[in-house]
Amino acid sequence: MTRQSLARNLNFPPDLPITAKRAEIAAAIRQNSVIVVSGETGSGKSTQLPKICLEAGRGQSGLIGHTQPRRIAARSIATRIASELDVALGSLVGYRVRFDERLSGETLIKVMTDGMLLSELESDRALSQYDTLIIDEAHERSLNIDFLLGYLRQFLPRHPDFRVVITSATLETEKFCRHFFDAPLIHVSGRSYPVEIRYCPVDEEVGDEAVVIAIREAVEQLNREGSGDMLVFLPGEREIREIGEELRHHVSDEIELLPLYARLTASEQHRIFSPHPGQRIILATNVAETSLTVPGIRYVIDLGLARVSRYNPASKVQRLPVEAIAQDSADQRAGRCGRLSPGICVRLYSEADYAARAAHTDPEILRSSLAAVALRLAAMQLGRVERFPFIDPPESRQITAGYRLLRELDAIDRKDQLTAVGRELARLPVDPRLGRMLLAAGQRGCLAEVLVIAAVLEVNDPRVVPHDVQEKARAHHRAYPEAKSDFLVLLGIWIDYKVQVEALSRRQLRRWCEDRFLSPTRMREWDDLHRQLHKVMRERGHVVNARPADRDQIHKALLSGLLGNIARRDERGFYRGTRDRIVAIWPASRLARTKARWIMAAELTETTRLFARHVAEIQPEWIDEVASHQLRYDHSEAHWSTKRECVLAFESVSLWGLPVIVRRPIDYAKVEPQDARGVFIREGLALDLVRSSATFLTHNRALIATLREEEEKLRSPGSRVDEERMVAFFEMYLPCDISSTATLDAWYGNATSLARNRLFLTRDDVAGDVDFLDAKSFPDFLQVGESSLPLRYCCAPGTDRDGVSVEVPLYLINQLKPAVTDRLIPGFLNDKILMLLKTLPKRLRRLLVPLPDMVETLLPIIKAHPGRLLEALAAATSEQIGTCITPQDFDANALPPHLHLHVELVDERGEIQRVGNDVDALQCQYGSEGGKRFDAAIAGSIERCDIDEWDFGPLPLKVPGTIGNARVTAYPALAEASAGVAIRLCESLEEAAVCHRLGLHQLILNQLPVQRRLLRRIPNIDRLCLLFVTMGSCKVLRKDIVHAVLDRAFDCVPEQIRNADLFLELVQMGRSSVAPTVQKLTVEVGEILTQLAKTRSKLTDAEQLTPSLVVEVTQQLERLVGPGFVSATPRQWLSQLPRFLRAVALRIDKAMIDPEQDRMRCNRVAPFLARLNTLGSIALCSPSAIDYCWLVEEYRVSVFAQELKTSRPVSSDRLEKQWQRAMRSDRTT
Repeated sequence: MTRQSLARNLNFPPDLPITAKRAEIAAAIRQNSVIVVSGETGSGKSTQLPKICLEAGRGQSGLIGHTQPRRIAARSIATRIASELDVALGSLVGYRVRFDERLSGETLIKVMTDGMLLSELESDRALSQYDTLIIDEAHERSLNIDFLLGYLRQFLPRHPDFRVVITSATLETEKFCRHFFDAPLIHVSGRSYPVEIRYCPVDEEVGDEAVVIAIREAVEQLNREGSGDMLVFLPGEREIREIGEELRHHVSDEIELLPLYARLTASEQHRIFSPHPGQRIILATNVAETSLTVPGIRYVIDLGLARVSRYNPASKVQRLPVEAIAQDSADQRAGRCGRLSPGICVRLYSEADYAARAAHTDPEILRSSLAAVALRLAAMQLGRVERFPFIDPPESRQITAGYRLLRELDAIDRKDQLTAVGRELARLPVDPRLGRMLLAAGQRGCLAEVLVIAAVLEVNDPRVVPHDVQEKARAHHRAYPEAKSDFLVLLGIWIDYKVQVEALSRRQLRRWCEDRFLSPTRMREWDDLHRQLHKVMRERGHVVNARPADRDQIHKALLSGLLGNIARRDERGFYRGTRDRIVAIWPASRLARTKARWIMAAELTETTRLFARHVAEIQPEWIDEVASHQLRYDHSEAHWSTKRECVLAFESVSLWGLPVIVRRPIDYAKVEPQDARGVFIREGLALDLVRSSATFLTHNRALIATLREEEEKLRSPGSRVDEERMVAFFEMYLPCDISSTATLDAWYGNATSLARNRLFLTRDDVAGDVDFLDAKSFPDFLQVGESSLPLRYCCAPGTDRDGVSVEVPLYLINQLKPAVTDRLIPGFLNDKILMLLKTLPKRLRRLLVPLPDMVETLLPIIKAHPGRLLEALAAATSEQIGTCITPQDFDANALPPHLHLHVELVDERGEIQRVGNDVDALQCQYGSEGGKRFDAAIAGSIERCDIDEWDFGPLPLKVPGTIGNARVTAYPALAEASAGVAIRLCESLEEAAVCHRLGLHQLILNQLPVQRRLLRRIPNIDRLCLLFVTMGSCKVLRKDIVHAVLDRAFDCVPEQIRNADLFLELVQMGRSSVAPTVQKLTVEVGEILTQLAKTRSKLTDAEQLTPSLVVEVTQQLERLVGPGFVSATPRQWLSQLPRFLRAVALRIDKAMIDPEQDRMRCNRVAPFLARLNTLGSIALCSPSAIDYCWLVEEYRVSVFAQELKTSRPVSSDRLEKQWQRAMRSDRTT
């Protein structure tokens, strides 16, 4: 049959109310893109509208599509239309539902579920196979219907020839009209008879049997009213099965009991609509409320409940709870019994309950998770929720929460695009959160366990705690040992229950549940839902594990859907959840009394507090494993690790503000390879912390070490080693993928010679254009005797090791020369002089400004001065300003540490005995011990004692030796001993010279007994001792005279007498000179001491008048005449001492008469005296310096006692020239 012949043979049942509106509806279809038809159940709109569309000329350019909310309705309506058109089902009229379809190439009218049309939209956005769509039962406002209505609102303006017919059985049709640009509304009245409403509330006190009893009594009550088919509305399939079994035992066998729900097979559905001879009781879900018109219904029994999909904000899961229906649904149910004759509706709830119910059922979108809505829209490529034209747009807050949940579940990425997980979730007809758990469980091999747990999360907790037996109930619930997981407790309950299901009858099973305080109804609901979920997962190809799964894997799978419900126990004992929420564990939880560090919860419920229910302990590492898509990874303190030879960083991981992992060390190159390369260069290569066999590192390390040493010497960190220059160098030449020792070695082993050589640093690469360091200014060694001791430079201001240090073995302590150590090193001498000048009293310091310029002036003078630094500085400054400055005017203790030489005194084991910068103090404290160790190391080879004559071989100038691993040099010399003469080893040439002179004198006297006796009886010795008493003992004076006699009688350089021949020749040469020398010398000494006594007596008279004069003269007298002056004063100057002393006496006399004139004269002499004061012991001075000392005395004579005349010409110019000669001569070291 063709479309044209079908259109000509259309017939419409005259008893249907819609037939009267046929022409009006057809005209509206021709004239409008959208029309809304409102008609009560039984008006015929579902079966007649497709025919009216044919009559209106539709179906020419495409099919007439007709959607139904349920499969059973789609099949039954397609069958009815085919029957009315007298065509075979599947020819001109067909249907398509999930897993079933009856269609052909000639089909004109296609009846399908709204879900099937949505699935077609995914591949055919233009709806190209249709020219008309009928959206039936739009009042149900399922998500599918709202999706279709929203899409069609966008679609129709672009396709003006397309037609849409929307039907609704409620009075909210104005919403549909407004939604479709004020589409016309056509109302079709229903055909109905009066319906009597009876309220018979269920007696709750009867317990779980109350519903069965109430239904049985209602059936009996209605049977008494007369015969007729009954329609019983129940919440779900399980209730249909249970109530059917109960009724079978209480009704006549002649009464046929039939179930009616959406998942019935086609043959089972056919029985509902087929003719029957006797009475029927049809047990139905809300599928019979509006979608289907069951023929012959006279009575309705309404339990007032339905299983309604609703989103639970606490658990964030879409559930199917059983809840009270709205008033409009109750009215629809009651209207099912007034189609053919007056009917009776028995409502198993009170009239007050009915009045308190909502007027309308909420649209599914308002009771759905917006995450599920957004997921479906994304899967169907219908755009974002907020931009989709829903009839009842959800709140923006709910939309945001929905997308946040999808991101949490890894269903969408940061750009809100579907991920692979999201596409899988979209195919599962379950809540996204539960779906995520199930997908993860399939991957982790624990789907069997998670199916059980997911099912129980969608139903109410089956555990009940009656008020009067709370402790007993909780004791039963605590019988399961899984103390750290409520989920595993529920799994244990399930396992026990399934064992009993197989073994017990229904009544026994009920008793078993009640004995264990488990709700039998909820356990059955759990079982039903588990069965459904199991079927869904199997249909989609997921494998359910047969073996028990690992518990950690179970919890990880659950965690993938519960990321928003984790919490960490803080130091105060509170659980802090994500987004800074404070959470408490529900008191009934097994974890309520534990101190689990981390927990996850199935839901968060807010009562007096925010409680976590169904809780398990987790490990934070699981979060990192499961939730990497949502975790925030912060990396800090990237640094080179010498232990692991790579760049490490501390990784802190947080989930929505909740710290998960704190400061976990990670390989930074895996996160930020280029940043890691930068750290490798900056901290590894530039700071020389990379330990690799690459040869360029050895070269670079030596170069940098040299430059670092130069920095320490210059006290200028960073001036030679420019790390930025090195960083730039390696940034240029190091390959981009190297950031660790391993990657460096791997590349270096295969690199070309050119590439490897590029990594060799030069001085310019590191330091830039800087001068080489002057090695003389910053020596590497301090010469002590014949030993070179390494100097160590350190720039560490504020520490004791700041400056220059030298490690001195204890046996070399006596060879240190304070005159050398005072001056530190040449490179630091400028700074030391400057700081010393700053320590001068202000009255003197201001005469030297500007101090830096003065330092430049003084430096050549000080370098040429043979004495200690303070002596040289005092002399130089005195000369410059013409004012006497003494070493005591400087405060060396005020110098910073780096301007002292730090002496580290070590023993043979290298252990430090003492650290100090006062060499004099160190030698005083450790000199004796050091000498002993020195002697012990070398003495055995040459030292002797008790020598009376030169009966030994030549005496060498020096003897090498070894102390530990060090080579040292000793200097043999003759030495005085208590019994004769000894050969001893001295630590320096200077010490050996002094020692050898005295020992040589003793050995000479041993050879000359007559002369020895003569020297024991020095003429006038008693008188001389009396005159000397204020300066020293008679023994000191006697010894001094003896050595002076021997020096004159045996005129030689003592240290040159090194063998027996020279010694004997010397003895013979001088033995006759001893007696006359004694006579002459004692006369000279007597004259000197006598004049000294006279001068001192004058000094006493001057003490009250000129104190400064007394101080200066006293110092002069002590320098001229003191212990050892006889042998210390050169022969030509010893005879001049009486004249010098008389000059002092004359000066005192003149000063007492004219002090001012004396001061003026004193100023003339002062600069030369200042230099004199710096020279220290004359015996250690050079010959030129000694001449200068005595010329100063002659200059004093010329200034203060001109009348005594001088022994040679002298003037200030001559003195200056002599001083210059003295400074140019070699200093005593």
